[in-house]
Amino acid sequence: MNTAKNSIVNASPVNRINQNNHSGLCPATKGEGVMRKLTNMLKLKNAVLATAAAAAGLIATPQHSNAAIVTLQNGNSIVKLSTLSTDAGVPTNGVYQWSVDGTSVAAQQQFYYRVGNTGPGTEISSLTPSQIVPPVVTLSTTGSGPANYASVSYQNQAGGFTINARYELLGGATGSDSSELIEQMIVTNVTTSTIQFHMVDYSDLNLSSPSGASDLGAATAMGSTITQTGPNSTLVNPAYSGLEAVATTSMTPDEYEVGGGGTGAGSLQSQLLSGAGFPLNDNASSSGDVAFAQEYDQTIGVGSSLVFSVAEVISPTVPEPSSSSAAMLAAGSLFMMRPRRRDEDPDPRMVEVAGA
Repeated sequence: MNTAKNSIVNASPVNRINQNNHSGLCPATKGEGVMRKLTNMLKLKNAVLATAAAAAGLIATPQHSNAAIVTLQNGNSIVKLSTLSTDAGVPTNGVYQWSVDGTSVAAQQQFYYRVGNTGPGTEISSLTPSQIVPPVVTLSTTGSGPANYASVSYQNQAGGFTINARYELLGGATGSDSSELIEQMIVTNVTTSTIQFHMVDYSDLNLSSPSGASDLGAATAMGSTITQTGPNSTLVNPAYSGLEAVATTSMTPDEYEVGGGGTGAGSLQSQLLSGAGFPLNDNASSSGDVAFAQEYDQTIGVGSSLVFSVAEVISPTVPEPSSSSAAMLAAGSLFMMRPRRRDEDPDPRMVEVAGA
């Protein structure tokens, strides 16, 4: 399994200029092509090699930086990412802002890990920035404009592994209330022995107004797809009644959980940080302030990697038709379906006269 994953990681870069131009995202195309985009994401080489692709004209020149705060922008969307636990002036680490047409949709998105089968979980932002490659690389995958892609690299000499977290933002057209964020994780064993590794991709989205208090979350397909919805009357387009998020993974997680959001006692995040949340409990639904997570457990061999991706697609929802409107639509359908009487057929002579 690890060999197959590594072959994907080492695949050559692809031309993403046309594939990633998603400025036309709309509700009708929500979730469309998610697996194709996940595959494209996995085909990206380590971000430090992106210079070669830029020289070939495939993507914009990458920017190497030690900056701890990263801002990504594309279309109607902005993502802000705190890469280090020492960052000041941010509400939380990891993705702490994801705005779509001015609407904030995320309280936090973060990766938590644990080495071995006991002990608390740890967020990746507490690790040391990589001293092997530039710790932060940003670029534009669309060929121009502001950065919409970031590669963040860490190392843990005590634990003998490196981590490369990648984020790609694909915003929709202005006013579409649609957006997509793809997150990819690569954990590599750099020791001379195997590592028992556990990694969780955690999301606390707030789709309903205010603060996600009326959200609903549900997992399907053994946790490989998680859907969260929430009514929201603050959207710019009055035709939309709320938002929906669909998170799709590149491989089936070992465990998953849809639980409580926020940071208080009993929340999914607090369980992960205490260690009580490992392994996740496979709870498939929750309501209110919702958070969800997918967990990957793997014995990583020497020189091998754990690789997975999650694509989260945000799109608007429309109100259900009222009972009277539904009845009128049904009546109209019946009228259209009834047999046409002969005296309703167009007179062929009239057609001939009109075409003369």
